[in-house]
Amino acid sequence: MRAAFDESPQFAEDAKAKGLIDRIGYDDDALGAGLGRAGAGAKPYKITDYIKAQDFSTAYGANLAVIEAAGEIFNTSAGIASDDLSEAIRQAARAPGIKAIVLRVDSPGGSVTASDQILDAVKKAQAKGKPVVVSMGGLGASGGYYISASANKIVAQPGTLTGSIGVLTGKVSLGKSFNLVGAELDEVASGKNTMMDSMTQPYTPEQWALLNHQADVIYDDFLHKVAAGRKLSFEQVQAAAKGRVWTGADAKARGLVDGLGGFWTATDMAAELGGIAKGQVAIKIYPRRRGLVESLGNLMGRSQASLNALEGLQTLMALPGLQNLLGALAQAPRGTVELRAPSLSKNIP
Repeated sequence: MRAAFDESPQFAEDAKAKGLIDRIGYDDDALGAGLGRAGAGAKPYKITDYIKAQDFSTAYGANLAVIEAAGEIFNTSAGIASDDLSEAIRQAARAPGIKAIVLRVDSPGGSVTASDQILDAVKKAQAKGKPVVVSMGGLGASGGYYISASANKIVAQPGTLTGSIGVLTGKVSLGKSFNLVGAELDEVASGKNTMMDSMTQPYTPEQWALLNHQADVIYDDFLHKVAAGRKLSFEQVQAAAKGRVWTGADAKARGLVDGLGGFWTATDMAAELGGIAKGQVAIKIYPRRRGLVESLGNLMGRSQASLNALEGLQTLMALPGLQNLLGALAQAPRGTVELRAPSLSKNIP
């Protein structure tokens, strides 16, 4: 067991081979396994459902789902939370009246696992017979392109920054910097790679080799998924990859997108693929947008005191100094392999 953990961080397949985990899957696979263990008639419930039922704004008789993916991609965080976005896609795929899905992407990318979770949800929606059309806004780069790769059609604006098919990794090591001012940072851990992502010490040569191997494997997987989704040869994708960013017009010439246009161009494509007659498109947005106060309020209660505190927090978060600090921290490498185009992040409002 000690030897197995000393080889971490490792891919899920390796962990399974060593007996550290039982199965490999996505969050809905885990939910299905849980429901299977719970027995007949079991239903899933989120803890927030006990506080307040979900309320999605909808038009009666909606037949086209619109799902927004704006910001950096994380598993559970601000921007694009993969748990929430994947569930929104699944809800649209389950809805009997929805004939097609428009995924509005405006993202410089982010977490590898979060991006892969969203791509899996898109593929499963397509498997249910729901065509997916991606409409790219200002950005569809790295992880933002990854989640788009299997779509039936991708529409970008001529100036959309897209592609950036590559991976990013690294970390900021502050231990020696603190020593320069007479401060010392230290941490206690068990296992030779437990501190691999720690900011107190640099990578060892072995950790550098492991990190580079992870990046190579994930990059190769990225290329293959783009090739399969776009129906391009592996060599064609390689020629357009290597982290390079293209405009929408250049991306179209390389087969990375299908057409140029805005949201309504994508809507027309989705309606045609879904068999929706002209003039009969009725849009439903998944999920309904909620502000910071409402989202936190659902978790913390709806008392006036709670709301006042949350509104104060929202005011504090809007201060320019704090925004600049948070922005700088967001740009720092996290020590994990990511699908992210960091120099483009500032373009996300």
